[in-house]
Amino acid sequence: MKIAIVALGASYTQYTDAVKLAGGRHALYDETWVINALGGVLQHDRVFHMDDVAVQERRAEAKNPHIARMLDWLRKHPGPVYTSVVRDGYPGLVAYPLADVLKAVGDTRPYFNNTTAYAIAFAIYLGVKEMALYGMDYTYPNRAFAEEGRACVEYWIGQAVARGIRVRVASRSALL
Repeated sequence: MKIAIVALGASYTQYTDAVKLAGGRHALYDETWVINALGGVLQHDRVFHMDDVAVQERRAEAKNPHIARMLDWLRKHPGPVYTSVVRDGYPGLVAYPLADVLKAVGDTRPYFNNTTAYAIAFAIYLGVKEMALYGMDYTYPNRAFAEEGRACVEYWIGQAVARGIRVRVASRSALL
């Protein structure tokens, strides 16, 4: 299986450009997986949203309109939406199979600090043959800060490559 995992960084537009030119996402990938809020933006086969929606509900109540809108479509999404805790009111939520993933990858160190890392580990678990990664940028030109999680994502990319999975990163991404 050949998949695309699309996260929220700026290089995700490279995914949209590529599938547009190819005539659709299935011309390039068997499945498209999206991270968090992109589930309400892009056509996809799976969503990974590891934040507990109960925590997200509290953020929305604190007047965060972005989170509130994301919860609106999450309440209606048929799934699968892989997450850390399945909650009532969200019919598409599916418990992320952490124990099974760790057993399958033979790794007793559950090194996860962001949703994208969980998605890459899940791809290893499923035995995908190739994955293309978009929107996993973490650092940007002319900006003095970096997003957290880069090392964890690069660790899981290394685990994938070590298992013979072909990994491609968007050329506009600073990842790797």
